[in-house]
Amino acid sequence: VPKGGCGRPLELYASLFEKKTGILLSGDIIYDGPLIDDVYHSLVDDYVATLLSVRGLDVPVVHGGHFPSFGKVRYRQLIDEYLPQMAARLPLLRQ
Repeated sequence: VPKGGCGRPLELYASLFEKKTGILLSGDIIYDGPLIDDVYHSLVDDYVATLLSVRGLDVPVVHGGHFPSFGKVRYRQLIDEYLPQMAARLPLLRQ
C-alpha cells in the first residue's frame, strides 16, 4: 500500500493486505475513529492518494491500528465520506 497516514513525515505508515483472505491490517491508514489530519505536519495529499489507491480492495474485514475492527461496508463508507470533505482543499480530487 503506498505512502501512508496523515501524520508525521518521518514515520513509516504501513498496512498489510492478504489477498487470500482479503484481510486488511490497515494501521493508521484507515480506522473507525476520529481522524487527525489538520495538524501542521499532516500529509493530506499523500493520505488522499493512499485512500484512492486502496478503495477498490475487496476486504471482508479491516483491523485498524486504533478502535474496533470493521467490515467492507464501513470501509468504503469511511473512505467515501472523507474524500468529498477534502475535494475543496486538494487539487488531486478536483480532477
